[in-house]
Amino acid sequence: MTDDIQMPTDVDTSELKEKLASFVDNLTRIDVAREANNDIIKDIKNMGINPSMARKAAKIMYEQNKEEVDEAHQELMGLVDMVN
Repeated sequence: MTDDIQMPTDVDTSELKEKLASFVDNLTRIDVAREANNDIIKDIKNMGINPSMARKAAKIMYEQNKEEVDEAHQELMGLVDMVN
């Protein structure tokens, strides 16, 4: 059994089309940025830097949450020390 899909009848279809096109454009920009970041990570790896660490450092810089990361790391190390 298939239920009929009810779509609103008062939708401005040209506005909807414009919004969806903008959304697709944003997805394209995200893909391009992801590819560019991967190229940057390759360059960083060629400098001898661990790519995973570079990504983590960049994420911390982006989110501006170094203190939170430090606290979580200290908590983690405390737990490791408890069992070692």
